[in-house]
Amino acid sequence: MRVKEAAVKIQSSYRGHLGRQRASFASEQEAEAKRQLYFNSAATLIQCCWRGHFSRKWTHSFYARKAYLSTVLATNCKVQEDLQHFYDMQRAALYSQQEEETREKFAHTIKGLHHLVSTEVCPGIYYSPFAAVLGGPPMIAGKAVEQHLRGARLGTDSLPSVHPSRVGERTSQQGVQVFPYNWVVMQIITSKVELPG
Repeated sequence: MRVKEAAVKIQSSYRGHLGRQRASFASEQEAEAKRQLYFNSAATLIQCCWRGHFSRKWTHSFYARKAYLSTVLATNCKVQEDLQHFYDMQRAALYSQQEEETREKFAHTIKGLHHLVSTEVCPGIYYSPFAAVLGGPPMIAGKAVEQHLRGARLGTDSLPSVHPSRVGERTSQQGVQVFPYNWVVMQIITSKVELPG
């Protein structure tokens, strides 16, 4: 009985010794794995920082990229200014061409309207005695239509002299009534007379 108890005790002591060894070995392995993981993460961080620094300084330089973008921006502004200038020139040329074509068409049109020009006896339809009431004679391009008609008839922009005392008179077709220009205007302004039919 004593031998059996001694054998059990020896076996239990040895098994405890083996268990403590395995536990110590497993603990050391776990600690080693943790240390390796820590050093790996630290090395990864160092490599990341170094690669970023190298890339920014040599491969993708921030200052070189900034200078390049500044050059691109300046070139873009220059090209936009040139394009705007070219567009303005084209627009001005097109406007001048259209204006010249319009003037030619207008001149060609009014050449056949010489019968509407005022004479010393009878004012034309564009030289109405009621122009002062209506806001002045009709104008085209800053000149009175009457002036355009006379210029087209004579081939010049100068106005022929018309006797001032006759221009203001409007005579009926039968020559019965004569209405001085100033009298008609004053009567319309003061509303004291009805216009003759």
